[in-house]
Amino acid sequence: MKELDRFAAMAAKARREPVPTVDVTARVLTQLHADQVYVQPQSADSLSTWTAVVSSILALSILLIALPSWLQVLDPLSEMLEPFGSVLQ
Repeated sequence: MKELDRFAAMAAKARREPVPTVDVTARVLTQLHADQVYVQPQSADSLSTWTAVVSSILALSILLIALPSWLQVLDPLSEMLEPFGSVLQ
């Protein structure tokens, strides 16, 4: 119990102490203004953008070339059986 009383006394003393005030407004505003002045270089961004555009165009062209072959592989007899479809309907 003695330890609990000491702890309660320390807690009461801590509650009576004033809360320290911290003013960081000037530092925050300085940092915000510093960030606005700095301009990032655009060369790396434009290089990655152009790389992405070129690779997307190449991927699309390969897809357009390969798609008919892929569809033919999925159903190899489709062209041979196509005339029978109109007769059976």
